[in-house]
Amino acid sequence: MVPEDQGFSFVLNRSPIYSRGVWFRLYRIIDPELSIGLPGSIENDLRQFFDGVDAGQGVDLKSLGLRNTRLDEVLGNLRSLYGLGD
Repeated sequence: MVPEDQGFSFVLNRSPIYSRGVWFRLYRIIDPELSIGLPGSIENDLRQFFDGVDAGQGVDLKSLGLRNTRLDEVLGNLRSLYGLGD
């Protein structure tokens, strides 16, 4: 159970930030016009994660249900969604 006063950041702080599938599965269901603010520590970790994926760690988008989508497009949209810039 998540303490009411900690909300979303509590959940993220208790979850493995580098679980690739989580972020890319969320991409499929989150409104692209949404803007999500993150606490600084999570923002830094997520930025490093996206940079690592972009630098060649790769993700099998097809296995995550993201067919006909380029990795650079997904990463750009996720960075925008979480306010991390390009």
